[in-house]
Amino acid sequence: MAAIEHGDHAWLANVAGERLGPEYRRHIEDAWLRLAVEPDRAAAEAGLFRARLDDLLARRPELQADLASVIDEAGRRLR
Repeated sequence: MAAIEHGDHAWLANVAGERLGPEYRRHIEDAWLRLAVEPDRAAAEAGLFRARLDDLLARRPELQADLASVIDEAGRRLR
């Protein structure tokens, strides 16, 4: 969520789409649009992402390393 809030949504959408699947690109783009209209939704959007990522890892545990790399890269970009 921090990457989206700080304007890195396009980068995050592309990376997540490549590594986690195209639906995650859409989820990030949709979250960015919702936050642009209603910025106080950040906590709700974070909860949605947690649930989506939990579901992803339950279905596709082999993506755990890819998800960790996306999170690490996003953290480095935000520093």
